[in-house]
Amino acid sequence: MGTFILAPLEHFLLGELGWRWTFVLMAGLCWLCTLCGAAMTPVHQPRYQVERSPMPSCLTKCISMVLSEELLSSPALYIFLLICIADCIASMALYIPFTFLPDEATYSGVSLEDASFLIAGMGISSSAGRICSGWVCDRAWCNPVVLTAVMVAAASIPPLLFPWISNYVL
Repeated sequence: MGTFILAPLEHFLLGELGWRWTFVLMAGLCWLCTLCGAAMTPVHQPRYQVERSPMPSCLTKCISMVLSEELLSSPALYIFLLICIADCIASMALYIPFTFLPDEATYSGVSLEDASFLIAGMGISSSAGRICSGWVCDRAWCNPVVLTAVMVAAASIPPLLFPWISNYVL
């Protein structure tokens, strides 16, 4: 849904306010989403008692708001954090085409309406891909980490081909 809503909004903001204020407003929106996500708390269902230290530090309280105590004590925490950081960097890189594709398409002679259709097509494809990958990850034979790595690698190929694509056939 974000692609359908944010792409026209960003185009409007870029035209009216310029790139600097558009970046400030988009960063503010991201910060607001981060605050909303931080406000979410899990539903506590008492199953067993976990022994806690009598006086947790401020740092421990902040970390426990984001990560559960079970995850903090897991030996796989460092692998989890490494995958999170790598996925964050890869996800940020995958949004570069959304930013530069309309200008590149219009520079190549594509009308602005068709360039907007490219962004909508990318958004629809992304949404469908996320639904399909979620369905595949629910299967017992699928390893979600391997699927994520393969799909991120596959999604990086089309942006690498952009400089050599000179026409738009649709």
